[in-house]
Amino acid sequence: SEAWTYASPNIQGLFRTEENFGRMVEQGYPMVWSPGAVEFIDLQSLGSIIVQRVEVIDQSGTAHYLGYQMVETEGGWRINGVQVLRAPALGV
Repeated sequence: SEAWTYASPNIQGLFRTEENFGRMVEQGYPMVWSPGAVEFIDLQSLGSIIVQRVEVIDQSGTAHYLGYQMVETEGGWRINGVQVLRAPALGV
């Protein structure tokens, strides 16, 4: 899958095969596996950790917010982990 190519060497080593990784994404992050829409929100620096925040709208129209920990490799920037975030507070 295309997602496998964005995974860091550490993540690829953890899951060992593209099939294992794909199964984890499909089961653990279904909104990412088959999104309706994706919007990159911002890039945050938390000390030495770089996090790309992303809004994913799933097929039913529900918004999900995820933080992708990014790591720079010889092949460019790769995803080294992901966390589901709480939705941002809406202003009144």
